Parts: sequence; structure tokens; C-alpha cells
Amino acid sequence: MRTITLLLTLLAVTVAKANNDNDTVIVTNAKKVTIVTNDSLQKIEIHGKEGDDHFHYTNTLQLVDTNYVSSSVVDRDFGFAIGPTKKNRYRFEVQMHFMIGFNSALSTPEHMDVKSFSSADILWEIAELNYRPWSSSTDQIAFGVGLSWRNYRMTGNYRFVKSAEGVTSVQPVPEGAEPKFSRVKTFGLSFPILYKFNRVKGVSFQFGPIINCISHSSMLTRYKLDGKKIKESETDLHHNPVTVDLIAILGNPIVDMYVKWSPCNAFQSDFAPKFHSLSFGFYF
Repeated sequence: MRTITLLLTLLAVTVAKANNDNDTVIVTNAKKVTIVTNDSLQKIEIHGKEGDDHFHYTNTLQLVDTNYVSSSVVDRDFGFAIGPTKKNRYRFEVQMHFMIGFNSALSTPEHMDVKSFSSADILWEIAELNYRPWSSSTDQIAFGVGLSWRNYRMTGNYRFVKSAEGVTSVQPVPEGAEPKFSRVKTFGLSFPILYKFNRVKGVSFQFGPIINCISHSSMLTRYKLDGKKIKESETDLHHNPVTVDLIAILGNPIVDMYVKWSPCNAFQSDFAPKFHSLSFGFYF
């Protein structure tokens, strides 16, 4: 009896919607349909349709005696398709991402003690173009462009110093000084090139290089001496204009995480200490 009542209710809803063009929802070749039924509620969810994998439609029927209350929602993820999409042969999507994490320095010279959890690694990927080249697979190739910011911070009795000749080195703070921190920073454009694949439900993996075009570098040191706050700052630290990072991103149902390593020196070896970067954090 309940089944007959639900079928009649659905038929009534269909007829009602058909009589109102503004409420009509037509879905062709739905990718996934989920129907949840209990004594007082029927919920229908549709994920994906022909030409739009990100289509999402929800219709809820609340049964009260012989009446019903209907509500529906249609939404889509941010993205767009270009080219024939009947079999998803050529599909493009545009996304935006953030990487926020901690930064460390490897193979550093003596006394350069960079504190990982005091040093930041930030990348704002303004636009990422995802391309799915194979119709039978969800694997994607992504090309992105963004802004990257990375610093290396020390909090001990040593600081970064830039000489009159433009050479950056690690030197002790003045005798009797109370150090606060000393750091160097780089900023520029970044161009991620990633391969994305998903083999386990709810888990994804991305990896590839990030090409960094560094446009700015600076130094800042703060300490207190004889009761006075001292600030030392410099710019143009002879950074390497182009560096490459290797990144791996693990996606999961809780929070995506990344690890990034650079085989390149951040600064030119004739003008600054040699070291490599290793960062890790969260990917949104």
C-alpha cells in the first residue's frame, strides 16, 4: 500500500511540475540516482547528467497523511566544459586551490637553524585548468598559475646579514642582544603541472613539478639591544629567478595534504648559503 501511495505521489508531483515550465527538471542519462524512502519521507538525488558531470539535483517529499510537501535543489560545482562531452572525451575544468603549510631548509651551512613550524609556505593557485584526455578514465592533467610565498625563519642567536658586496651570510647577533627572529623570504609566480588519478573511493593522488619564477626576495631581523628594539632589513638577495619544486598531494575525505621538495637552491650560490627546501601542509 505504501508503495502505491508513493508512486501516486510521484506521479502527482510529475504532473504538477509538467504544468509549470519554470519547475520542470529534465535529466538525460543520469550518472547516479539515489532514492531514500521511509514512512514519512522520500528523497531523490541525481548526480551528473549527459554533458554535465557536476549536475546535482535533490528532491525531497515529506508525506503527511495523504498530502505531501516537496522541495528541490539544483547545484553545480565550479567548472566548465569545452568540446564534445558526450563521452567526456575532451573535458576541461577550471578550479582554484590553496596550499598552506610549514617550510624547512635542508643541507644548510653551520648555524643556519631554520625552524620549520615558524617558517611558512603559501601558494595561492589562482586558476588551475584540468584536462581529462581519456574517455574511459577519470585521470586528469592539470596546468595552474598562482602566487607563491615562502620564508625561512631562525629564532636563535644567529641572524642573516647582507654585506656591502651583496653577499648574504649567517652571523651571530651582537653581544648582549636579545634575539627575536631573523628570516629571508621569496615571492613570485608559480606554475604547477600535475597528474591526478583516483584508484580508491574517497582517496586521490596528485604529483608533478611546480615551476617558480621568483620576482622578489628580502631579509628581516629583529632583536633588542640595550633596551632598544633593532630592525634590520634588506631586499634583492640575489635569488635564483627560476626554481623547480616536486610536489605530491594526497586527497582524503578529511583534509588533503601535500609535501613539496625543491632540488634547487633558493638563492644564487655565489651570494648566499646553499640549501634545499622541504615543505608540507594542507591543500584546499
